[in-house]
Amino acid sequence: MRARLLALAITVGLVASVGMVAALPSAGRAAVPRPSPSFTPRSPDRPTTSPASTPGLIAGCQVGVDTGGSNGSGYQPVTTANYGDSPAYQVKVTNNTSSQMTVSGFGTAFYAFGNNIWSDQPTVTSALIEPGENWTFTIDTGYGSDSPPQVSENTYLNETCTVEQVVTDGGDLTPVQVSEPNGVANSHALDVQNAQQALSSDTSTLSSDAASLEGDTSLAGDVNQMNKDLKQEQQDWLAEQQVPTACADSGNSGTIAGDAGTVAGDASTVSGDQSTLNGDVTYLQGNNRIAGVQNDLTQVQGDLATIRSLGAAPATDVSSAIAAGNKAVTDSNNAISWANGQSDSIVAAANQLSSQANAYSNAHQC
Repeated sequence: MRARLLALAITVGLVASVGMVAALPSAGRAAVPRPSPSFTPRSPDRPTTSPASTPGLIAGCQVGVDTGGSNGSGYQPVTTANYGDSPAYQVKVTNNTSSQMTVSGFGTAFYAFGNNIWSDQPTVTSALIEPGENWTFTIDTGYGSDSPPQVSENTYLNETCTVEQVVTDGGDLTPVQVSEPNGVANSHALDVQNAQQALSSDTSTLSSDAASLEGDTSLAGDVNQMNKDLKQEQQDWLAEQQVPTACADSGNSGTIAGDAGTVAGDASTVSGDQSTLNGDVTYLQGNNRIAGVQNDLTQVQGDLATIRSLGAAPATDVSSAIAAGNKAVTDSNNAISWANGQSDSIVAAANQLSSQANAYSNAHQC
C-alpha cells in the first residue's frame, strides 16, 4: 500500500457555519499571541470527556483531505475515493458558553487501531467566537518541517483525531470532545449514498421504460393492417366471381384471369404485412423494449441487494416500478403470442383465397 506523509500544518482555512464574522480580532479585542499548547495525548482507553473540560466548549476533529480552494472550501472527509489528495484535518469548535472567546490554536492528537500515532499543535489565525457560534478550522498537513509519521492508506482511513486543548485569550481550555467518523465510516456512508442514488435513478428508468413498453401498440397496428389487406383480397375475390362465365363473351375469361391475379397480389401484400409484423416482434423483444425492461428490473434488484449488503434500507420505494415492469413484460409477451396467432391465421386465409381465385380462373377459361 502506498505510504502517505502527513506534515505539520501551516496553511489554515476558516469557514464560519453560523454568524459569519472575519477570523480576525474584533475592534477593541485584539487577540493575545500565545505559544502552542503543551499537552500529553490521552490514552485511547481514557474517557472521551475529561473531568476538567470546560462546560459548553465543544470541539471535534476529523481526518480528511484538501482538494484545493480558499478558506478551507476544498476540505473533504477522507474516503477510499479521495485519499490520494493532500492530507488535512478539520477542527470544529462550538462556543456554548456564556462568554465570547478568541481562539488561536489547538492541541490535537491522532489515533489509529487504539494507538496514539501523532499529535499536532497548530497556531491558527485568531477567530473571535461569540456564544452560540460554530467555527470550522481546516489544517493542511501537507507542509512544514515537523513531519508526522508515514502511514499506510489503510491506517489513514482508520485514523481519528481529537481536540485535547483549545488555545484562547482566556487560557488553554479542555473542550468537551465529540467524535467524528473516520475514513472507513466515511467510505461506507459514501457507498450507501452512491447506492441510494443508483437505485433512485434506475427505478426512474424502469418506470419510464415500462410505461413506454406498455404503450407500444405496433403489433396491434400490424394485425389491423393485415386484416385490412385481407378484406381487400376478399372483395377482389368476390369481384372475380361476379364476372359472367359464358364463353360467348370472349373477354370474360380474361377478366376472370385478371381478377385472379389481383387476388394473388393481395395475398402477397398480406405476406408482406406479416414480414413487417415479424420485424416489430423482434424489435419488441429487444433491448429497447422487453429485454430493456428486464435489464432494468435486474438492475433495480441489484441496487437493492447492494444497499442491503451495506446494512442500509432502501430510500426509494421500488414496488410500483417493479410491478409496472413485470406487467409490461407479461403484457408484451402475451401481445406477441396473440399477434403471431392472428398473423398465421390471416396469411393462411389470404393464401387460401388466392388458391381459390386461381382455380376458379382456370375452370372458366374459354
